[in-house]
Amino acid sequence: DEKGDKRVLHELSSMKEDSATNLLILQEGWQPPIRENLLFIQDLRKVSGETTMIWVGLIGRPKQDAVFTLVKEEEWDVWYQKLKALGDPHLGLERLVANGE
Repeated sequence: DEKGDKRVLHELSSMKEDSATNLLILQEGWQPPIRENLLFIQDLRKVSGETTMIWVGLIGRPKQDAVFTLVKEEEWDVWYQKLKALGDPHLGLERLVANGE
């Protein structure tokens, strides 16, 4: 939500830029990367410094017996292309489930 995003950005802006920090954004890969997602990532970059590694961790659609599921390849590709288009060398994309288990 917008209020929560602003709170997170405010808290991160008070961190020292030279501290070794990595950030992880947990994202449901089946939901396409909408404008708000991309703007939040760009805002994270602004407040966290140029060299902080920002990871987007994708999970697939939850099932009744598993929250963390494999991301479909076409969903991965959409996220990869959108994040790559941001041109941020310290922005990474990871599958949080590697083999469907």
